[in-house]
Amino acid sequence: MAFTLDTNLLLELAESAVVNGHWNDANDLFEDACSARPSPEIRISYGIFLAEQERFHDAICQFCCVLDGGDLRAKAIAMHNLACIYRELDEPKLARRFQQLAISFAGDCGFEELLGIANDAYLTGNEDLAPSLMGMIEAMPASAEEPDLDHLATRAVIDTEDARRSLLQLFTVYRQRPRHDVRRRGIDLMNLANLFATLGRFRAQKRCLNLALAQFNACTGGYSLRKIQQRLCELRKTG
Repeated sequence: MAFTLDTNLLLELAESAVVNGHWNDANDLFEDACSARPSPEIRISYGIFLAEQERFHDAICQFCCVLDGGDLRAKAIAMHNLACIYRELDEPKLARRFQQLAISFAGDCGFEELLGIANDAYLTGNEDLAPSLMGMIEAMPASAEEPDLDHLATRAVIDTEDARRSLLQLFTVYRQRPRHDVRRRGIDLMNLANLFATLGRFRAQKRCLNLALAQFNACTGGYSLRKIQQRLCELRKTG
């Protein structure tokens, strides 16, 4: 029992380090917990942390270790997270495949699964399916908790009928994100930049991209940094 408590304490300390932006300390604590007890739960927690740091290869390795085990629920969670990673890497077909496998292993299609499928539909240009899936999510029984910010952000991005309404929704999501959630705040800013571009507000687009650049610098998000730098370079070329 003491051994389990030690690894639980390591996980608590790791999560605390994440909240305080101490990324190296968090990584060391996750590694210690994983070395002491490489359970599916610890590997999943570590994998999520690595993905948030955009260390996608390392995150994939952790989730693949979970897939080698026999815990079906853990496998479903790992596959859901792999789908999220491949969406980030602009691999919608792989993302959709892992999302389908996650649903198959979970034996259920809940809120997060529907949100993932809606994202995949949007990324592959299925303009009818994505809003339809978001409508299904809206029709689900309301939670007693605050609305999920990722849900609100996805709805704002997919809702292409009214760019100004989406802009307001997404700005509200960005303002409500916890300060320590720097990577997701960066993604919100990238989506805001896209909406400003749709409205022809290119100065605002550039400002959002520069703010996103600062967010990803803070969380070592190298992949997104390169994407933003490329977009800023394109903006400079077009004047």
